[in-house]
Amino acid sequence: MLFLRIGKGFNTARAPLLTYRRHSTAAGPARKLDTINELRVDHYNIKDLFLRYKGEQADSRALNEVEASKPLLDDLFHTIMREITVHSIAEQHSVYKALAKIAEVDARRLRDQHHHLEEKIATLLWSETNDTKQEQELNHIVKLFVDQAKEDLLCPGYVSHLVKTLSPTANDDLARSFVSTRKAPLAVLDEGTKAGRSVSVTPSKTQARILKQLSVKDFVDDATLRYTHPALEPVGDLKLDDAVFAE
Repeated sequence: MLFLRIGKGFNTARAPLLTYRRHSTAAGPARKLDTINELRVDHYNIKDLFLRYKGEQADSRALNEVEASKPLLDDLFHTIMREITVHSIAEQHSVYKALAKIAEVDARRLRDQHHHLEEKIATLLWSETNDTKQEQELNHIVKLFVDQAKEDLLCPGYVSHLVKTLSPTANDDLARSFVSTRKAPLAVLDEGTKAGRSVSVTPSKTQARILKQLSVKDFVDDATLRYTHPALEPVGDLKLDDAVFAE
């Protein structure tokens, strides 16, 4: 398993112990992938990272250990920003390109929603903020991401509709395109990574700003992410109660 590194590297020293078993991607018989399932891998990982952030934050306040927990909170925060950005870039360059070929789907509107989210991430990363402001903006960004993910997968005429029109082989091809394209923004930050050389994706100015900021940040260990690509098991729907966004 190859884990691509971004910036200064993974902060394994502060990575929390796993409370669940990570799904293996060990080699096995070739199987067809599902586009929606691959999208859900990112949705679920971002949800899980966000809940870990909120849990660590609550524990640190209850134990009066806010300063001691700040490095881990920062790593979780930057990992969430990374995962949302990588997902956004990959989805626009693979899934939304396929959507644009279906006349009744307004792929441009979906891209605009992603661009709006990316602008908020870029602004937050380039701004001087205190912990309270960071928490508020993180809540808002993740809420926007969750709403967009639900629209993509649940609303008639969007990604779910597209996948239903595809043959199993075409669905597999699109899923693999998404998984492969995810490597491109990582390769931008880790030049020379063989895994990223075969994918040519030019990030927008906003995406490039985000990647530049993230290039000097630390992240939690990728081994603590709940799911990996390609997914070998079905991933559940993205479900987050609005109460979790309470400030």
